[in-house]
Amino acid sequence: MNILLTGGTGLVGSQLGIALARLGHEITALTRKGNAEDLSFPATCVAWDHRSTIPLDTLSPDGRQIDAVIHLAGEPVAQRWSQKAKKRIYESRVMSTKALMTSVRQQKQQPTTWLNASAIGIYGNTLQSNLTEASPSGNGFLAEVCRDWESALSDLESGIRGVSLRFGIILSSEGGALSKMIEPFRYGLG
Repeated sequence: MNILLTGGTGLVGSQLGIALARLGHEITALTRKGNAEDLSFPATCVAWDHRSTIPLDTLSPDGRQIDAVIHLAGEPVAQRWSQKAKKRIYESRVMSTKALMTSVRQQKQQPTTWLNASAIGIYGNTLQSNLTEASPSGNGFLAEVCRDWESALSDLESGIRGVSLRFGIILSSEGGALSKMIEPFRYGLG
């Protein structure tokens, strides 16, 4: 398959890129710098400002149709939420999804699958123990971002399977939340 991947330098995207490459898939990775040296897997690398659309010849440099889109890019939420940070978080998810859809629509043949990152933050702070995809979204900033992020998928062309991947807190020795969570344990406070 010819796969268009965003977020390939992130914790999930880098491991997914490695797995996809091992399976023999061709990957076009959209990154901020467009530098293939930043990736941990072989890919055609294209620079992308998440607020902008991408010309078709850049999106698929070899002219092949894109079979699947995996959109994982997004500003980290583990930061102080100033108004500027909130804007970056929102735009890097919701606006990037819309810009990417506009770019992909330029293809003669549309991809069959679109996987879009999302988060369990859609549920907000809740004491409800059993949550499913049918559970209502919560309140607050992250719930709003996730709701709008997933709603952007409703603009997919008919015939494209859209999937929202609701990630929780990802723990890995490679990075992510674990490094911040482990700090109190180092001081005997865990």
